[in-house]
Amino acid sequence: MTLRCVIIAGLLGGTILAGCNNSNDAKLATPDTLQGTFAEEISQLKGQVNQLQQSAANQTQADQATIKGLKDAVDTLQANTVILQGNAATSKEVFAAFKSTIELLQSRVGQIEALQALGPRIDELGVSLKSLTDNFKTLNGQTQASQADLDTLKPLRRQFAALKDDYDKAIKLKLEAAALAPLLDELKQLKNSGKADAATLASLQTKLDSLKDAVDKAKLGTDLAEGFKNRIAALEAAVGLRVDTALTQYVNPLIGSGQSPASDVPGEKESLLGGFVNPGANVPLGMVSWGPETDTISGVWSPRGYHYETTAIHGFPMINLSGVGCGTRAPFMVQPVSNASDGDAKFSHDKETVHPGYYQVTFDNEIKTELTATTRTGLGQFTFPKDKGAFLKFTSLNDVKVDVDARTISARTTGGGFCGAPTYNIYFSAQFDQAFTANKSGTILTFATKAGEATTIGMKAGVSYVSIANAKDNLMKESASLSFDEARKRADSLWNKRLNSIQVTGGTEDQKKIFYTALYHSFFAPSVFSDANGEYASFDGKGTVEKVEKDRVHYTTFSSWDSYRSLAPMQALLAPNEAADMAQSLINDANQCGGVFPMWVEGTSNSNIMPGDGASIIVAQIHAFGAPNFDTATARKIMLDMATGAKTTCRGVTTLPFIKEYIERGYLTVGEGPTSDDNTPTSNTLEYASTDFAISRFIDALDKQNSQFVAGGGSGDAATLLKRSNNWTNLFNPEWRKVEGQPYPQLQPRNADGTWPKYTPTGGKNNYREGNAEQYTYMVPHNIRWLLRMLVKDKATNPNLETDAIDRLDTFTKYVNAATNSPYLWVGNEPGFATPFFYNWTSQPYKSQALVRRILGKTYTNSPSGLPGNDDEGATSGWYVWSALGLYPEILAVPGLTLTSPIFEKAVVWQGDKKLITITTNKPASTYIQNVKLDGKPYDSTWLPIDPFAKQPITLDFALGDKPSCWASKPTTNIPPSFGADGKDVPLLTPAAVCGQSE
Repeated sequence: MTLRCVIIAGLLGGTILAGCNNSNDAKLATPDTLQGTFAEEISQLKGQVNQLQQSAANQTQADQATIKGLKDAVDTLQANTVILQGNAATSKEVFAAFKSTIELLQSRVGQIEALQALGPRIDELGVSLKSLTDNFKTLNGQTQASQADLDTLKPLRRQFAALKDDYDKAIKLKLEAAALAPLLDELKQLKNSGKADAATLASLQTKLDSLKDAVDKAKLGTDLAEGFKNRIAALEAAVGLRVDTALTQYVNPLIGSGQSPASDVPGEKESLLGGFVNPGANVPLGMVSWGPETDTISGVWSPRGYHYETTAIHGFPMINLSGVGCGTRAPFMVQPVSNASDGDAKFSHDKETVHPGYYQVTFDNEIKTELTATTRTGLGQFTFPKDKGAFLKFTSLNDVKVDVDARTISARTTGGGFCGAPTYNIYFSAQFDQAFTANKSGTILTFATKAGEATTIGMKAGVSYVSIANAKDNLMKESASLSFDEARKRADSLWNKRLNSIQVTGGTEDQKKIFYTALYHSFFAPSVFSDANGEYASFDGKGTVEKVEKDRVHYTTFSSWDSYRSLAPMQALLAPNEAADMAQSLINDANQCGGVFPMWVEGTSNSNIMPGDGASIIVAQIHAFGAPNFDTATARKIMLDMATGAKTTCRGVTTLPFIKEYIERGYLTVGEGPTSDDNTPTSNTLEYASTDFAISRFIDALDKQNSQFVAGGGSGDAATLLKRSNNWTNLFNPEWRKVEGQPYPQLQPRNADGTWPKYTPTGGKNNYREGNAEQYTYMVPHNIRWLLRMLVKDKATNPNLETDAIDRLDTFTKYVNAATNSPYLWVGNEPGFATPFFYNWTSQPYKSQALVRRILGKTYTNSPSGLPGNDDEGATSGWYVWSALGLYPEILAVPGLTLTSPIFEKAVVWQGDKKLITITTNKPASTYIQNVKLDGKPYDSTWLPIDPFAKQPITLDFALGDKPSCWASKPTTNIPPSFGADGKDVPLLTPAAVCGQSE
């Protein structure tokens, strides 16, 4: 009663106070006292109401009317401060009451914003529930769901309906203006009349009570939005919706930026070089990768790029390859300096910050560089210390044009040169946020500084392989309207979205960082090559400008020999649209290059640094793993023309040298290679066989899709190439015992006349490419069981016994990162990627489980030396991603995965918003699989066929333990395939021992 009277009196003045308080003993404040006491508080109230008005877009119409009413009330108080009467202490409660209402509305702003943000997720839930229902319907609209399926959907629909109803009610709750407006009207009337009787006061008190009730009703509670979040998340999980979480925090871009650990073979001195990863700023598959170039490593091979062990930076090129063993030119390298004569700058890693989409370093001279990127542009901030000069120096620019009034420069430079391949032009257009002057060549820009103040220069630059005009257009379209911080946040967001393609739970902090860094590195390349307007430089080498089809992107940076094994199938599964464009890019390149796929594609250059037709395998892998949206007919023709020798050369590079001899003889011999002194025919024979197999599977898949081939029984091309894919057997000497020094059956060089030279366990450039005889012996992932038979020493006694093969594998995998000279596994190089999973084709798959765990824990670490070899544009990182999930795409161009033990409690694999696979593991710290369930049913095979186009996701539940089990030791269904030359599956071998008994 007293408070309500005080509010009324405070608003209307002391003449209406009579009757509200029978005591006349209170000391009245004078008008001057009241004015001094309340003026500041009234001003604060007014400021709060003004803030509410500014956030009116987040309020209902009723709330906006309420805010207006409050503003009117506060204006009345401010205008009539001098007539306020009553006890100063109690009069303050007037303001407390209004302040409480204002604070409630302020709270509601945040609450409503939080609730409104949940709306799209609820809408998506509704769409997904409808999609689930639709997936159970046939083309004629009839339901094909089982009763169990329907019973699962019913409670989900009920929960969603309740959630939607509660949400709609909550979002509509408001502080009704009707509760305040009548009160303000009556107060206004009383103010005008200056009189109030008991009945009027009672009416006012009732209206104040109504206001209080409205306030109480409108309270949403601080945890209401959080409650809705939890309910939505539970339904999303049940329905299978993807909800992205913050994952870039787990990326350490410096992993693999240093030298690789030494070989684990005792006494082995051969250097494994480095991961050669560049930690510069980029976005997924971006054209621009703006990062530092350091000194190279003294005394060991190290290409241009970033090397963690060094201490000087030459500058920051805008395009950098990552993880490769050859250098290229350094396009548009810029270096901030305080004196025009300065060059390299010393730095230390404690002043270096690296994050997806962001690179920052402060030199020892206190110049700070910050870099971020969009797909085709880079944004930089260069901060110079106070009282020092501010210069930007560019390296190797040609045709420079400077416009000091517009604060721009543009130029051409030379790119390429990868491993001796041809060079090409790249174009650049840059805009600066500060005025500058330039030297005569336009390569040194001088910026004004102010005494006593640091100077920060902002730079935005677009890049193009077509023209300066396109570089400028890329700049205008991608970053002209962005601040540096906006671009940085956008880059982080793009990376976070990509990383959420695989969401893992559990594991150690280091395991998460290694995993997400590996996934991050798996999306550096191939890189965007076409400009924002769709134009790109033709692969014809004549300066022709091509244009992509609508909604497509053209890509470059195909490290084909490296990436066809682990990377291509991963990218197809996780990013089918981009992967299909990658396949189409290779097809376009071939069409522009004489109908032949290039080999190592970098810009418009073609390098034969690594052997074989990796591009055909990439295209076949992309198709098999769920990205068929490209010109498959043309791809088929290109593949067959190359495989038959009808077409051989692209830009002066022969992709499959001596293909006619290979077809005729069934193998390559010494001297048959790219050059007379670098031909590696023995290992190249396996590369050719791998290409034959991948093409055979690609054509077989197309034949099955094409009705005319199905009706006619197939074209015959697939069968021919499948038979050829077993040419590797021609390099196993059946009379190996007669060769001095040869200890067992093994891949060996062979003379053109069919005879065998002396035993050659190693051989460098004349026999084995980056490997040795024992390492290449196992590079036959498409016919593993036949290879294991080839390893049997005494074929007369029991040619199908797996004992010899398992003993060989046991010895071979004693060490896992051996380099080229030791006869052990080298998992840091691509020919060894598939070998750790070979035990899955024997009766002892538990050995693959132990071996893969050993490799994951020993050779991959959360450190600059954390990769076992060159990352090769993400190939080595891709191996880790697969293996950490307990999966691997073992057989080229065959949609299936071999299984080992996962390291995380849970992993969910997504293709955009489509869930593909959910993997759970009960004891991820344990090594050995005890049993597996596929969609809730026991699964006793190491081979999992997959359908990338399946409407429903699959679930794999792994039960692990600390001791080997008999799981999958003798599968009866889904037997891991082994493709014989006759097209039939090679039978299981005789087990070395019965599972559970001593071997």
